[in-house]
Amino acid sequence: MKLNKMIAPCLALCLVGSSAAFAEFKELPAIVASAEEAPTSGVLEGNVNFNFDVETGTLTIFGTGAEESIGEYPWNFYREQIKTVVIEEGITAITPWWFNACTELTSVTIPEGVQYIGMGAFVQCTSLKTVEIPSSVENIGELAFVGCIELNSVQFANGLKEIGVDSFRECSSLTSVVLPESLETIEDSAFEGCSNLTDVTILNPSCEIYDTARTISNAYNWETDVSAFYGTIHSVPDSTAQAYAEKYGYQFRIIGEAPTEDKISGDINGDGDLTVADVIAFSQKLLSRQAIPKDFDLNGDNVVNVIDLALLKRALLNK
Repeated sequence: MKLNKMIAPCLALCLVGSSAAFAEFKELPAIVASAEEAPTSGVLEGNVNFNFDVETGTLTIFGTGAEESIGEYPWNFYREQIKTVVIEEGITAITPWWFNACTELTSVTIPEGVQYIGMGAFVQCTSLKTVEIPSSVENIGELAFVGCIELNSVQFANGLKEIGVDSFRECSSLTSVVLPESLETIEDSAFEGCSNLTDVTILNPSCEIYDTARTISNAYNWETDVSAFYGTIHSVPDSTAQAYAEKYGYQFRIIGEAPTEDKISGDINGDGDLTVADVIAFSQKLLSRQAIPKDFDLNGDNVVNVIDLALLKRALLNK
């Protein structure tokens, strides 16, 4: 989709934090001032239409083709009232920033035929819990779901080719994702700061993964400016996923392969041994201000803190 102009919501910039991806965007789509000026139905562009049911909070997009312009959307006034989005068959793209900061949105229906999810389309939809991406979608744009903190399930159908920069950044409720065999590219920071993400399966053995630790990460050390991933990346042997995991010290497992032995208590980096590296990794995790996995709880009190770090140090000294 060709963009007529580049626009990004100031709200997303303030809430998500600094990122190189935000640097180019300075304007915010105009928002109508009152209900009298805000229509509940109409034509967006060409054959793309909308209808908003104020009583149910359902926004329906219907017609054929895609809207090319980016600017004022008629439902901006109702942004905090939208609970459900239904995109009907015939629509071929989700325009950038369409649903940004719809904080009460809990459900979205994306039909087969949609080929592209635009930049920032669902940014800061903080109540959205599940999304199913149909096989017709080839590209998920930059910032598409950034800051969707309640998003706990994303189903990717085979057909997807690219996940853009910051697409799922800071989706802190995601615990696992399975990326389809069709996926060719995972861009910079696509899954950065997903603090509860512990399992990533990459089915394409030659998928290009942007070469930085933050691309797939669930922790960040503010002092050292280093991202980390305390989880497992799954793929086939000799895959780009394996090379990526090994380069950044992430745990890798062949798809379908069960652990050969129980994890050593205190083996934070999953290398099968208790070393100083585990103490460093634990310390970084405590400083990261992110959620900490329960397996860091060495004394079993359901709280992960400096006491567990002290126990880890003692275990290392007694080794």
